[in-house]
Amino acid sequence: MLNTKKQKTFKQKPQINKGGERDLKGIVTQYLIGIVAIVFFAYINSYFPQYTFQFFIAYMVVMMLVMFAVMGKQAGKMFEAMQEIQRGETIYRIEQATIAKLKEKDFHKLKEEMSTQWKTMMLSFIPLLLVITVFSIPQLRDAVMSIGRSIYGEGQMATFVSFLFLYGIFYVISVPMTIINRRKQAKEGTLTIANSYIVTDKGIIIDNRLPIQFPIEGEIKTDNKRKFVEIHAKQSYMGTSVKQKIRLYTPEPSKLARIIKQHSIQQQTTTQDKE
Repeated sequence: MLNTKKQKTFKQKPQINKGGERDLKGIVTQYLIGIVAIVFFAYINSYFPQYTFQFFIAYMVVMMLVMFAVMGKQAGKMFEAMQEIQRGETIYRIEQATIAKLKEKDFHKLKEEMSTQWKTMMLSFIPLLLVITVFSIPQLRDAVMSIGRSIYGEGQMATFVSFLFLYGIFYVISVPMTIINRRKQAKEGTLTIANSYIVTDKGIIIDNRLPIQFPIEGEIKTDNKRKFVEIHAKQSYMGTSVKQKIRLYTPEPSKLARIIKQHSIQQQTTTQDKE
């Protein structure tokens, strides 16, 4: 956890949240896709078992294409933002070697933070482990498959109900795991640590791949004891708003925070004047 006694917090002017409705639609869409996938998988397993593997591959390909399409749009925006920031005047720069030394001094607390984040991420793998367990143990698999036979006797319909029940259980388990994961991310945030970064009067470029344009919509926290500045912001990912913490290690936390605040405010004023 952050040492709040050593922190100074700066908040940008509150922004109107226009993404709440989009986030809700995105979450509902994800759940609907999951339910439809369950029905289709159960149907294929029951009536066309010989095509189960092909259907699974096709499903994975479609989902990957959707993700690539979303990531492609985001990548285009990020590339434009990076070009805009690079056109600005370089004000502050920290190289990887400097950050590595500061991280080494902060090792124990950093290890604790990353361990907590890793445990949160592992929650999402629980449903997958249950699937593997059930299919690996014949007694469990037969017990689940007998549910359909107890209702419909033998036949494809009985098999369909059994698979529907099996996939449904995993889905019901995965939903609370997902909710817990999202709540933890919303409360604690996902920590990203820069290995190197450049600050210009247009924004910040982290690891030559992640742009943060001014003005920053979020909080800027300074920890002088642990030698870093953190940017806390909300990011929309796959229909969900998650808190993201971007940590910038620096020998001069107060100086870096002052630079970010100053140019963020200047850029905000310039933007408002143009409007």
